[in-house]
Amino acid sequence: MAYKNLLITGSNGCVGQYLVDWFLKNTKFKLYLMVRDKNKLPRSIQKNKRIKLLVCDIRESYKYRKEISQVNYLIHTATAWGDPKRAYEVNIKAFEELLKMLEKNKLEKIIYFSTASILDEKTELMRESLIYGTEYIQTKYKCFERLKQSSF
Repeated sequence: MAYKNLLITGSNGCVGQYLVDWFLKNTKFKLYLMVRDKNKLPRSIQKNKRIKLLVCDIRESYKYRKEISQVNYLIHTATAWGDPKRAYEVNIKAFEELLKMLEKNKLEKIIYFSTASILDEKTELMRESLIYGTEYIQTKYKCFERLKQSSF
């Protein structure tokens, strides 16, 4: 039986670490974990046979093009803030490049995380987020807008 492949970006971040733990305990997925520093992961995670580490900044994900093309599910939690140039590169450009590496015929679902309030109660984009938000919120808004318009 072939197991499904799940890629989690930002795997050792605030949300990512809890996702890794939950998926290891509750599924049989093979986990592809994108991390900048593997040493921030517990040894048990680093040594787990169900885990493949993709050690890179998301802006360098092209280094793992082959692995990314095998992904059935993507949970995207990686993000940047505090520097408008880096926020754009990470939150929009690198995510769009990552999407291009996915094989549409294998991909089943993308879960896009944003801790910013960019959606209203009807899950529609709030224009105020783009107008008044920080560069982090603005890039999350723009990325989500582009994602909705893409072929994924």
